[in-house]
Amino acid sequence: MQSFLLVIVDHDKKVFSIVGPMEDDKPWTDALIDAQDEGRSVTFFKPSHRATREMVAEKMKAEFGYKESKLVLNPVL
Repeated sequence: MQSFLLVIVDHDKKVFSIVGPMEDDKPWTDALIDAQDEGRSVTFFKPSHRATREMVAEKMKAEFGYKESKLVLNPVL
């Protein structure tokens, strides 16, 4: 399995985190569902495997005006 980055976005706070590389996003999926169940507007996506962390961060800042944060979600790993 190929490793990937995961971008977690908190739309309420207008922040994002980039985590990885990883091979399993299950803990993050569980944390995302819990946050959404609590009413938070949180999503995530996997950028292209060719995208670097820096490229993704610049795109999020330029397109959405969101700031990078250390941790948007706290999964149980």
